[in-house]
Amino acid sequence: YFFLVFSFVSSSLLAQINTDSLWGVWKNQNLPDTARLRALHTYTNTGFLNTKPDSAFKLGQIMYEFAKNKNNPQGMADAKHLQGLSLSNLGRLDEVLKHYEECLTIREKVNDKIGITHILNNIANIYKNKGVYDKALEVHERNLALKQGLGDERNVSATLYNMGVIYSRKGEYETALKYYISSLEIDKRLGNKDDVAKVLNSIGIVYYHQGNISRAIQYWTESLNIQEQLGDKRGVANALNNIGVIYDNQGEYEKALEYHEKALALRRQINDKRGIATSLHNMGVIYNLQSKTDKSLEVNLESLKHREQTGDKPGMAHSYNNIGEAYRISRNFPEAIFAHQKSLGIREDIGDKDIGSSLTNLGLTYLDMGDYKKAIGYSERGLSQAKQVEMAANIRDASRQLYDAYRALGENEKALEYYELHIAMRDSIDSEENQRQVLRQEYKYSYEKEALSDSLAFAKKEAIMQEKTKRQQLGLAASGLGLMLLMSLAFAIYKGKKRSDELLLNILPKETAKELKARGQADAKLIENTSVLFTDFKGFTALAEQLSPEELVEDLNTCFSEFDRIMEKYGIEKIKTIGDAYMAAGGLPTPNATHASDVVKAALEMRDFIEKGKAKKIEQGLPYFEIRIGIHTGPVVAGIVGIKKFQYDIWGDTVNTASRMESSGEVGKVNISETTHELVKHEFYFKYRGEVEAKGKGLLKMFFVEQKA
Repeated sequence: YFFLVFSFVSSSLLAQINTDSLWGVWKNQNLPDTARLRALHTYTNTGFLNTKPDSAFKLGQIMYEFAKNKNNPQGMADAKHLQGLSLSNLGRLDEVLKHYEECLTIREKVNDKIGITHILNNIANIYKNKGVYDKALEVHERNLALKQGLGDERNVSATLYNMGVIYSRKGEYETALKYYISSLEIDKRLGNKDDVAKVLNSIGIVYYHQGNISRAIQYWTESLNIQEQLGDKRGVANALNNIGVIYDNQGEYEKALEYHEKALALRRQINDKRGIATSLHNMGVIYNLQSKTDKSLEVNLESLKHREQTGDKPGMAHSYNNIGEAYRISRNFPEAIFAHQKSLGIREDIGDKDIGSSLTNLGLTYLDMGDYKKAIGYSERGLSQAKQVEMAANIRDASRQLYDAYRALGENEKALEYYELHIAMRDSIDSEENQRQVLRQEYKYSYEKEALSDSLAFAKKEAIMQEKTKRQQLGLAASGLGLMLLMSLAFAIYKGKKRSDELLLNILPKETAKELKARGQADAKLIENTSVLFTDFKGFTALAEQLSPEELVEDLNTCFSEFDRIMEKYGIEKIKTIGDAYMAAGGLPTPNATHASDVVKAALEMRDFIEKGKAKKIEQGLPYFEIRIGIHTGPVVAGIVGIKKFQYDIWGDTVNTASRMESSGEVGKVNISETTHELVKHEFYFKYRGEVEAKGKGLLKMFFVEQKA
């Protein structure tokens, strides 16, 4: 017994003691009270907490009464903590808080600062699981101050991360990113690879919800690499789950199921109930998309069971949503409405900002029933919520439903408005770039070669043709009859090659085209400083209604042709047109020091060209274009994309911010960011606009360019 008492100091020795020995220590009244309490605590924690939580709760009560009689506050606090954990495993979250609060009160009386931080973390997690996010954040804020005072950097990072999770659940993604990045910086400095992987995974989730799939996969890939190195089954399962979600969004359902099944197997191995529920839920989503409603109900009901056991109310809302979809697809509308209403009710109770999913699905159910007015009511509410939290997929779905409903009611103008929004969001989510990023995740070591397979195949065909031509030339020369034919053939080859080169330069920058021809491939490059320009025509939809298709295309062609000429004049690379929008960038693929000035000068010329065209159209009494132009400067990744009809494109936050400069501007104005302004502030006159709210970016300093200085 002397050995057993002192072995409690070492967790490694403690792990070797079997439960009978621990019970023997507890029952031995000759041993110190503290040793007996520790034995009972460990006996309960290791033998019952996860397998028989109801028994663990009763043992915790015995422990509490003993500690209270012996005036041992630490033992009392530990007992209350143990009872709270037991109730949490039973899913009785309302009762958990009572025991955690009692534990906190005791630890505050004895000034157990480390114990206080532990129990505050648990309290915050209960509020989070109940969906009471503001209260959870309040507790975490208090805990963060305590941990910073203790100089406990690892736990400071953990609290920052937990706060990021809550802001993410609230749909406040930019705030979530700030907390995640703060946590990541600490974890990297401390060398905590497992924590680094966890935060990278969560950052990827934020970008996924914002519709930035390429950034999401970038972070998930980095996270997965670390987790595989560490042999972290939970982390690997999370990464596999996320990849499955991406395949799901791209319509690769069998591939998605493959990844979700792998994640589910790992989660069952480690008895991760929340993870099991998530995998089952995601599989249910796919079964719904495949109209396999029986399988969907099977996995979703199991998912709901796990979520009810763990008290995961946000998860329960997701499960009911999925169950409702299964019933809707099978045209059991009363059950579908009941399930979706359950989902909506839970989300409204907990203040979950993702109520848009439930609202949108209710709208879809009523649309299928032919009740268009109710469909519009729920879908418009769903769209409003989706816009608030910037959930691209929900915006896409709700706008499509509104288009269908208004069209069915004969309100075509309203229908067209929502159809355009639907197309914009659909293209953003389902673009070829997103599909290519999925391939990059699975084939990341050979992606660049895969993406240029057509180019390589063309090069091989060209080499074969050249070899045939040589043989033909030799045959003709040997016969003495081929001189004229050789000259004609050479001229034809020359003309064909020249035309091929011209076409290549029409879609690729000169340097990139040279690299592609020389090596059969062109690598993506990080360009540290480039100025990106976006334009958009105001009221394009209204104008399109006034013009014939031929007139509309002719006007667009006139504008874009002049824009192309202006880009060439200033050495700026046209990237692409997207509907009535025009995108270009200066300082790439070959960096230069004048890109910001060049792009601003070009923008002013573009503005003036449109203004002159507008004046002429007004004189003739014809509809006219008006334009907004935005510019931002920063780093981008540039390269060739696509397997067929490849094109040169750029990616990065700089591109997103430039787009926000355009959408946050005004008609007839060139709106630039603070970064661009710093580079050109001595060359032009400006009007400082102050800090302007930019969607998804927060407040940004902006300037209107008036004219050259």
